Formats: sequence, structure tokens, C-alpha cells
Amino acid sequence: MGEGDESGLGAEESSSILNIAEMFGAEVEMRPETKGNRMGAKLGFTKAHALSWYAQRRVVEYIQGVTEQSIGRPRG
Repeated sequence: MGEGDESGLGAEESSSILNIAEMFGAEVEMRPETKGNRMGAKLGFTKAHALSWYAQRRVVEYIQGVTEQSIGRPRG
């Protein structure tokens, strides 16, 4: 894995792509693993937290909000 400088901006909570797709209600087609797949990554928050920068929203809450807003609206 690569090395960062501990100034990552993002949420400390992680979610898989599969988890995100399921939150949107997407039909998921699993494909064989390929070279270069990144199964996970650690994001360093030390410098961001020193500047009092923290995630304001959780991805789960965001997805719930956008999917609730789109109910009853035509797609496209």
C-alpha cells in the first residue's frame, strides 16, 4: 500500500463498494478479481484532525437522504 502524510480528508468509517451499491438498491453483478484491485486502504487523519477538520456527514445518512428525495421522481 502507498504511504500518505496523515492529512487525509474523509470519514473514519469505511464502506465497501458492494455495501454502497446495496444502499442504493442496485443489482450487483460480481466479476472475477483482477490485478490491481484494492481491497482496502487506510486513510491517515492526524493532520486533518489537528486542524479540527472532521467529517460532518456519514455516507449512510447521505445515501438515505438522496434516495428518499428521489422516491416518486422520474429517473433520467
